[in-house]
Amino acid sequence: MPGPGDVAWSPQTFNTKNEDSGLEATIKGEFDFLPAGKTQVLLGTSYRGNDLAYSHQRHPRARYNPVTSGAGLGVVPSDTSGLGNEDVDLANVEGAVRVDNDNARLASSMSVHSAFAEIQVPLLADLPLVHKLSVNAAVRHEDTSLYGSDTTWSIGSVWNVTPELRLRWRKGTSFSAPTPKQSTLPTRVRPIPFFIDQRGGGFSFLCLPFPPCTARIIEGGKSSLVPETSVTWSYGIEYAPSFLNGLRTSINYSKLDYRNKIDATTGLVATLIPFFVDLEFEIPRYKSVYQFSDDGEFLGIDGRAHNIGSLYVASYDWMVDYSRDTSLGTWSFGVNGTFQDRYESRPGPGEPPTEQVGLTSGVPESRQYARLRWSRANLKVSLTAAHQQDTSNTGRYLTNGVWYDYRTELKHPVVLSLALTYGIEKGVFGLFEGLTVNSGIGNLTNKHTKRIETVTTDGQPLVRAPEDLVRIPQGRYDSRSRVYYVELVHTF
Repeated sequence: MPGPGDVAWSPQTFNTKNEDSGLEATIKGEFDFLPAGKTQVLLGTSYRGNDLAYSHQRHPRARYNPVTSGAGLGVVPSDTSGLGNEDVDLANVEGAVRVDNDNARLASSMSVHSAFAEIQVPLLADLPLVHKLSVNAAVRHEDTSLYGSDTTWSIGSVWNVTPELRLRWRKGTSFSAPTPKQSTLPTRVRPIPFFIDQRGGGFSFLCLPFPPCTARIIEGGKSSLVPETSVTWSYGIEYAPSFLNGLRTSINYSKLDYRNKIDATTGLVATLIPFFVDLEFEIPRYKSVYQFSDDGEFLGIDGRAHNIGSLYVASYDWMVDYSRDTSLGTWSFGVNGTFQDRYESRPGPGEPPTEQVGLTSGVPESRQYARLRWSRANLKVSLTAAHQQDTSNTGRYLTNGVWYDYRTELKHPVVLSLALTYGIEKGVFGLFEGLTVNSGIGNLTNKHTKRIETVTTDGQPLVRAPEDLVRIPQGRYDSRSRVYYVELVHTF
């Protein structure tokens, strides 16, 4: 029987190599057999390949270490102190990918063969209220080596009422198979040495190194993943008045019905339950990640990719842009935004949908952007402002027989960014010909999202967190620290 040192320090090596390849060929032509204009046709075929190679080597003393599962051999010691004489079976891990434990090697691949066609047909032209009217359609057939075949399509129309006013609509379907890395990488399970629960604004330890808890992290592939599918609709109006040259406006309404959505977790979930999950666990990605027993015991984390259910999204997008040439250069000013009408998620079949618009853990009801740009010759300077509507979550939790009501708010600032681009003219600096310099400052005023928490019981306030600046991880709430950047791009 190995001792604790054998369990803690036995060397193991996990190697993963992922390679992608692709090839596409297309042919297109125009046919002049309709009075309204030329019919355009495109035909094509493509190939995509994804190869995954995996290897695992371990010292013989690593038997009781967390290792990749083999037939009948689990990967987490049944005794988390490492002194047990058996491993836990993986029978209760959904979609576990098994491989031989000793000096294991695994290779898997997925190939996708596609054939596709597109056509655009002009129907009418130069008639009252019909400057141009055309329809377009596309079809694509994909044959995947791991998930069978599927055919997707789209159809739409563009109606130019006048040269200034255009209406358009489109409907289409899509199909996306899981990658080999998501579905065929061997499943690994390891104990959780350290874990923090921040829900409800608290800070508690669910796991500590001494003594260790029985919770575990599941990583690697999940063989039970199924392909994603979706149906999209879009309707739009564009207007560019002739009486004000340089002005363009548009408004667009789009809907997305997303089924079997695949969502992968981030490294953040391996160390804590973050505050933005709050107490509800209604967001599908977190409900499938953090695992609890019926009596509330923390069981662990499933950090693999998941089919998190369905998603229904509906939104309006609008844009106004005006540009004007002057003796000092070209000036342009634009504003655009998005209004989120619906963002409804359904964790699984038979479960009620949850609306995520306006929640701190969901999406804001609206986003707005404004941009001022000046350009002259090879120099471009732009100032951009971005803002999104504040969000909030409310709920209740029970502690020591007392019900507490809480409210969490995220207040978002206006984020300014400055960008400068300069392109060197040909023949000016010899070797530097074709060089473009991009530089700028992100979050110019160094603003950050504010998080405010209020907790009450029986209508009496208990805690109101001060409106201190809370720096949210970059990319989650579109707020970050000031950043300076310089980029050099050379075109040969």
